[in-house]
Amino acid sequence: MREFIADLRLEKILLDKGFIETTSERNKIKGKKSFKLSKNAQKEIYFDYINIKILPSGNSRIKMTEEELKYVFLYFELTSIDFKELVYDGEFDFENVRKGINSLKKELKLHEELNCRFRRKNKIERILKRYNEISIS
Repeated sequence: MREFIADLRLEKILLDKGFIETTSERNKIKGKKSFKLSKNAQKEIYFDYINIKILPSGNSRIKMTEEELKYVFLYFELTSIDFKELVYDGEFDFENVRKGINSLKKELKLHEELNCRFRRKNKIERILKRYNEISIS
């Protein structure tokens, strides 16, 4: 599995995914970078030298696996209501997102075994479909 660090390769992937660089002049001088989906968005990917921080939660990694990068993209793409299905408080955390995805997969399997068609099942299918559609190029 590929790993990503705060470098030009990851920057290119972010820009290709629709992120824009929002780095202040002061941070550019320091060698830091910021990326958001829109200029005024609250959620941000921040290259703090070698650390990759996900703001506003502040959760960070020096290296990210491809799977962890998918968690980050899912955080940015889901609505806050849908993301709270993965992490109850809505704060991004790599481990909690992983646990949340696994939990939703188990719950969906139970719904399918019971042959249910509830709104909850539809929501879970939508979230997991979005997660599975994320590709890292």
